[in-house]
Amino acid sequence: MVLSLTIPHNQQYQFEVLDDVVSKFLGNKITTEQAMQQIEQKWQQITNKVGLESQRAAYRATLGLNPYKSTGREISNP
Repeated sequence: MVLSLTIPHNQQYQFEVLDDVVSKFLGNKITTEQAMQQIEQKWQQITNKVGLESQRAAYRATLGLNPYKSTGREISNP
């Protein structure tokens, strides 16, 4: 699997969470739904700890984009 996640803490997202959960899934220890839920929950924990805005700014910078400006109309993910 090849990912190019160019944000701070990408090692946590990819190697600590994704590799662990995919390994459990491939070993038939968890279902597809459980794998997706675990990845989402653990990635959200990392993002909450680091900060969504700092992650967004770092990613946009790697793409050569200007900083993100909220319009106030975005759909939030609970």
